[in-house]
Amino acid sequence: MPMFLAAAADDPDPGVVEIMEWLAALSSNPANQYERYEKGGHGVEMLAAHQQLGGEIVVWLGRVLRSRPGEASAKAAPAPSAQTRFLEATDRPGGPAKAAQLFAQARARDPHAVIFTEAVLNRVGYDHLQAGDKQGAIELFQLNVIAYSHSPNVYDSLSDGYLANGQKELARQNAQKALDFLTTDTTDPEDRRKGIRDNAERKLKQLAAAPY
Repeated sequence: MPMFLAAAADDPDPGVVEIMEWLAALSSNPANQYERYEKGGHGVEMLAAHQQLGGEIVVWLGRVLRSRPGEASAKAAPAPSAQTRFLEATDRPGGPAKAAQLFAQARARDPHAVIFTEAVLNRVGYDHLQAGDKQGAIELFQLNVIAYSHSPNVYDSLSDGYLANGQKELARQNAQKALDFLTTDTTDPEDRRKGIRDNAERKLKQLAAAPY
């Protein structure tokens, strides 16, 4: 299916740009078109910030509807980045293990290499969790802990994975780590900090009431 994709770097929803780039790189449909802006906000807000965008969508749609499958031409999708290749690996059978291997290879070349953002990998981890792949979700959350070891959110997410998998002691330990890192966290806004704190405290109360 052909896709028109648009995203702005200042989108308040974390990871949107990276996900759009991933989708653009995954599909080889020649009719795809991807527009990336530095500013513009989220969703339809971009139509007000970039008045030409609505016209581009109309032109693209007309071109796609007039063309036979595979004939439409459009702007080339961005070349796959290290992050899109990493994310593509997570979407295949045995993906989390393959993704971990790609990450280990990148770190072997550069100890400070980062080939995914915390926000995007967190989303992918929860996608695996919701799909019932609990172990895969845990493996992805563990990668986030390695890459972003000072973020309280990565420990809270890993705690969710362990709790879903019935590993209660590990869930408790990581929920507590999330609270511990919140005491020194100066990066996250207060509403995000509150969400992490509320979730971690809820799990600790739940686990204290039924530890086994």
